[in-house]
Amino acid sequence: VQVGTPEEVFHKPKDDFIARFVGFENLFEGKIVENRNGIARIDIGGIIIEAVTEKTGKCTVGVRPDDIIISKSLFKSSMRNMLRGKITEFVDMGSLVSLTVNVDNTVFTALITRRSFLEMMLTKGSEVFLLFKASAVHVI
Repeated sequence: VQVGTPEEVFHKPKDDFIARFVGFENLFEGKIVENRNGIARIDIGGIIIEAVTEKTGKCTVGVRPDDIIISKSLFKSSMRNMLRGKITEFVDMGSLVSLTVNVDNTVFTALITRRSFLEMMLTKGSEVFLLFKASAVHVI
């Protein structure tokens, strides 16, 4: 159980159960391998992602599907996390499409608009980049 304002519960869940309940579909066990100036490098199964946290050691990290940007190519941005993967599944949900993307045997879920899905001509097997800010990574 977590008590707090809606902002606290939805954006700073205290444990895995609450995180899943409020929409963090991408939850991974990890280990903080470096932390400099409040930016942590976290190993999640061989993939390094960056997050804003002062924590150290073992942790769980969460990223909301709607915080992930999908691109067919890399571009310069302020996003610290840029991962290459392959779409293994997609579900058309009307105005949104849910994508399942395999990144080095770690599975991420991302949400994009149906229009973007069609404009990028994405299909099962498409190679894509997942981009998200370090501030979008929640460390539990």
